[in-house]
This record gives sequence, C-alpha cells and structure tokens, in this order.
Amino acid sequence: MTRTALAWLCCALPIAAQTAVVSPPACELTTVGPAGWRQRLGPTNLGSLLASAAGRALWSDGAEQLEGIWRHLLGVEGAAFAAARQRLLDYGGTVHVALRLVGDRRHQPMTAAIAFGPDGRTDMAALTADLRSLLAGLAEQPWQTITVGDVEVQSITRDQETLLAPWLHDGRILMAMTPAADLAAARAEVLAMPAPSALRPDALAMSLRFDMPAILAATNAGNNAKELAALGANALRTIELHCGAAGPHIVLEPRLVFGDGDRGLLGALFPAAKAPSTFLIPMPTEASWKAGHVDLVALWLAGEKLVAAFSDEPPEAVRKKSVDELGIDPIDDILAFAATDYLLTGAFDRLLDGGAADVTVRDAAARRREVQDRLHDAAGQVEAVPATRGDDHACRHRDLAVRRHVHR
Repeated sequence: MTRTALAWLCCALPIAAQTAVVSPPACELTTVGPAGWRQRLGPTNLGSLLASAAGRALWSDGAEQLEGIWRHLLGVEGAAFAAARQRLLDYGGTVHVALRLVGDRRHQPMTAAIAFGPDGRTDMAALTADLRSLLAGLAEQPWQTITVGDVEVQSITRDQETLLAPWLHDGRILMAMTPAADLAAARAEVLAMPAPSALRPDALAMSLRFDMPAILAATNAGNNAKELAALGANALRTIELHCGAAGPHIVLEPRLVFGDGDRGLLGALFPAAKAPSTFLIPMPTEASWKAGHVDLVALWLAGEKLVAAFSDEPPEAVRKKSVDELGIDPIDDILAFAATDYLLTGAFDRLLDGGAADVTVRDAAARRREVQDRLHDAAGQVEAVPATRGDDHACRHRDLAVRRHVHR
C-alpha cells in the first residue's frame, strides 16, 4: 500500500501547486496524507485487494516508475532518498487546498492556498525541505529570494504566476500560488487559513466542494443566462463529493445543495424526497437496474425551457408542438399522474435498444381507467400495467405502474 500512497503524492502535489483559491473559495479540497488514506481505506475490501499479491501486481510497475521520477526530482539517492520517501509516506495530517478565481477572462487566473497540518509524529521542518526540493525539481528552476511586504520569501515565477515556497508556520506547512501582482494578498490568505480540527481515524479521507455562485460569477456565466436557468444552475449552491469508509466498503457520496429559485433540470433529476424509492427491492432477474426518484413534470418543463432557450421560441410554442404531435397534453394528461419513484431495467449502455423504464402512478387504484385511456390516446407508446402481475419485478407492491417500452 505504500507505493499506492506514493502514486497519490506524485499526482496530488503538482495539481495542488498549479491550481488556485478565494473568499469564499470557488473550490475547497480537504484530504489527508498517505498514511491517513491507508488508515481509513486499508481495512476495506479495496485496501485488502491492493495489499494482496494479485493487487500489488496491478500497481507495482507504475509505482516503481513514479518512484524513479520522485528520486530524480528530489535530486538525492540512497539513505537520503529513503528517509524522504518514508517521511512523506508516513505523513497522515490534514491537507487543505482552497482555490479562488480572480478574473473573468477566457484565461481564468486563479490563486491557491495550501496548508499541511501536523499529525503529531512527522518532522514538519524536514517535510518542508522535501517539498521545496520536489517543487523546484518540477519547475526546473531554483527558488529566488524576493521581498513581500516586509518579509523575505522564496518563490518561483513562471508564465506570470508565482509559487511561494513552502514555509513552516505554527506547526503547519503553508504554500501559496498566485498571479505575480497578488503576492502579499496570497500570503495573507494562506496565513489566515483556519487550523485543522483534531484528526479522527473515522473521518473522511477526502471532501471536495465547489461553490457554484462563485464559479458562475467569475466565468461570465451571465452570457448563457437562459440556458443556465433551465438547467437549474441559479438555484445550485454547492456541488460536493465525499470519500470515506463504512466497514469493509468504500463510500463515495456526491451531494448537490440547492438554495431558493427554480431548480430546473437538476431539480427534476434530483427532487426532494422524504423516503427512498419504493422500487428499492431485490431484482434477481435483471443484470442491471437503477431505482430512485425523478420529477417528470419538472423534467418536461426544464426540457421545454432548454429547447426554447436554444431556439428562441417561447416555451408555450414548444408545448403546442408537443400537443400537436402526441394528440394529448404531455403534462396535464400523463405526467401529472406520475409519482417520483422510477425503475430502469436492462443494461444501461443498451437502454435505448432494449429495456424498460417504470414509474409509479399517484392514486393508481382510483385512476386506473383514466390513466389507461390517456395512454391509449398516446398512440400506444406507453402502457399501464397492473403492479400485482407476478413478472413486474419491483412493481408488485404497487397498484399500477406505467411502462415506456423500448423495443429490441
């Protein structure tokens, strides 16, 4: 597992050094050092696989190549490299990266504030020196001494962006990268980063957060206001991804956090639901299936807004075309009856060639005849099936389901 951690190091440090930050940050990454990843994910099924002989065969060659690159960048061999290698792989503190967008042009300037928190056992001064050597090797130029405010610091400037050399401050290793004109502000920002909370072995291995209003404001998103409104971007506050462990399993949890406003397409695909989908029961006869919630009325309305945004037609004209083609109003005559529970069956990559999509119907027992009549008017493209039918898989506990067949 140590060489897997080495691969993480060689990939993560260049990314952190070349990316950027702000107040509020457009993007924040909180993770742990290599030892923290091993502590959290080592006991999982994936950790056991990677530590086995078969698993090591999958990554050992690539890890050896990365280790050779690492040795070259540090410029040391023998015992010196072995000590630096062990120090980095044994580091388990919290790493916090905050990225800020500071321009609105096609070439988007960014600043980055990066902090490595102490883990209680790593020699942070020696680790600071290791990071300086590694970054200088990546930049292929030495550190230069400059004055920022009344403080002398070391830096490397490349392509109008300046990287301030890692320095030790109150037990933490701090770094900053910024357009050359903003050195004092970048240094002040990284100094102001809050100290990490106490490390817990059951904490997340990684948490990634995007502040969507900050990103949209900095990227001239207003030029596509209608399209973004139809997608629901105006109501979207953050996109988050969390990675951790639950017993022997690795848990990846994506989150969308909404505020006020029309959620558009995103709100249709991820509607607020008080309970899991009623389709969530075993599906032993299907190779692939997915169950969840979808708001079909909101989905259709978002589709109309998107079509209207790209065609410069009003949504009312888009709806009229649908009514003329189907012979019924898609919302009032069909979708208004649908609950949010859905089930997709069949191989997802071939869903358009074979498979089915099932949704449940509100008050199905009372509306059975009405629903069937409306669906008959839709030229037989969909059908109402009794949920008590034995071969209806997850529909068996419902009164009625609506199925859109995709013929092979």
